[in-house]
Amino acid sequence: MLHIHEEAVRCLLCQDAPCTKVCKTGDPARAIRAIRFNNEKNAWRWTEGCNDDDLERAEQACIHYDKPLRIREMLHSVSCDSVATDKSFPSLAITFCGIPCENPFFLASSAICTNYEMVARAFEMGWAGVFYKTICKQPINEVSPRFDAVKEGTSFIGFRNMEQLSENPYDVDFDILHRLKQDYPSKVVIASIMGQSEEDWIELAKMAENAGCDAVELNFSCPQMRESGMGSDVGQDPELVTFFTAYVKHNVKIPVIPKMTPNIAHISLPAMGAYFAGADLSLPSTPSRV
Repeated sequence: MLHIHEEAVRCLLCQDAPCTKVCKTGDPARAIRAIRFNNEKNAWRWTEGCNDDDLERAEQACIHYDKPLRIREMLHSVSCDSVATDKSFPSLAITFCGIPCENPFFLASSAICTNYEMVARAFEMGWAGVFYKTICKQPINEVSPRFDAVKEGTSFIGFRNMEQLSENPYDVDFDILHRLKQDYPSKVVIASIMGQSEEDWIELAKMAENAGCDAVELNFSCPQMRESGMGSDVGQDPELVTFFTAYVKHNVKIPVIPKMTPNIAHISLPAMGAYFAGADLSLPSTPSRV
């Protein structure tokens, strides 16, 4: 007897899964993922329109290195009788800084948010919004692999994560954000920005607003910037946090969200500076950027 969970675990989680490519009436790969992650009650909905011929083609297309997954048998084992209807699901909708959101799941500003295609794919998979990879006016040359040497005096003592900002020219990034908002109007598009001067912060924030972004994030947290007066250098200085937050708030109408650094003894001090400058929300960053 087939154990559907054991069979689903064999799935290689292919990108552009061959089984789905040959199945014109459903998405077997997504159904298998649902079973794999203990959501079999909803697996059936992804292959509701599939017949045996469709599932047989999907099974024949499987590229598992050992033997193809038994897709037909696995999906036939999932009963449509237990499938919850859309009306039975509770709403996950929230309001964030006055912005209606489909759900509370957002892509964080990171390496997975550096181009149109990756963000669009996430939106199509159900993510409610994105904090796009931080945009600045300075040229960024990322290293590969993303490691930086940590030294004490002249002695090497280890490595640290070295993930900086978007490598795209800033006008290119704002064009991407504009297209994302046009193509996915129900999704929340937030530009993360980082300036080095009052003029930088204001210009980048205005460009975000003109691109149609729903909000702007002020990156006061990044610890890897090589230029002084940026990232966590600002986040560790309550006065700078207050001034730069106020500059942006006075020049745009969209919500302004400072992202604070944890690399400080008393995070309440810069957070209160952002609050009194009119920030819409002040969030701590995770200790390690990914």
